[in-house]
Amino acid sequence: MNFRTAILSIVTFCAAVSSAAQNFNVSSSLQSHVEYLCSDSVPGRKAGTEGERIASDYVYDRLKEAGVVMLTGKEGQDFTIEAPDGDIRSRNIVGVVQGYDTLLRNEYILVGAHVDNLGSLETTVDGRKVVKKYPGADDNASGVAALIELARLVAANDFHFRRSILF
Repeated sequence: MNFRTAILSIVTFCAAVSSAAQNFNVSSSLQSHVEYLCSDSVPGRKAGTEGERIASDYVYDRLKEAGVVMLTGKEGQDFTIEAPDGDIRSRNIVGVVQGYDTLLRNEYILVGAHVDNLGSLETTVDGRKVVKKYPGADDNASGVAALIELARLVAANDFHFRRSILF
């Protein structure tokens, strides 16, 4: 089985699971994740902000609950983004579901999504300062929700996967 075939096996697995999605509570879980990530509890998710930290903590907790083996601590793996207005510090949250095949488990399929978003913007409307929050439901709360649910399904059905899957 080559890498392309491995990817197709994940897609096939997801298609098979989608027919039984109600049994896995996927629809309501996706909605719940997006609602939380776009809520006032997670202020904007701009890279390097408290909102991004809260959101990445949420992702870490959900992946760990799903049975994904976490490769980073909750604080994640720090990295820096060089920006014209100054460097932005952010972090990656990484976990793995190990493949069952002793010969192929050291080959990895990576599934990722970015948790950060635009955050908020202060603007003036009719002479008053107004803060506009960008909740980012489509960028990228929906992608993060899909990643969390895929990780949950893969971890619960790890016996299907010869290669390891990184989330």
